Amino acid sequence: PKAPLKRGYALVFGPGGELVRSADAARVAGRLKLEFADGHVAASTGDAPPPPPAKPRKTPAASPKPSPKQDDLFG
Repeated sequence: PKAPLKRGYALVFGPGGELVRSADAARVAGRLKLEFADGHVAASTGDAPPPPPAKPRKTPAASPKPSPKQDDLFG
């Protein structure tokens, strides 16, 4: 089964040693191990799945400006 490696192909493994069979699986794995006919190489996809969208932050409501002091009409 490793004869294709001598022709320039490589086996791609995920961080847990599982065989990675697609580009999507490689993106999810992020860190990879490549096996060539002459040895192994550590690799990274560089394009991990995008982080989940950030939750909108609640900004504190601006307090209303205090109104100017009103004079007493009955004083």
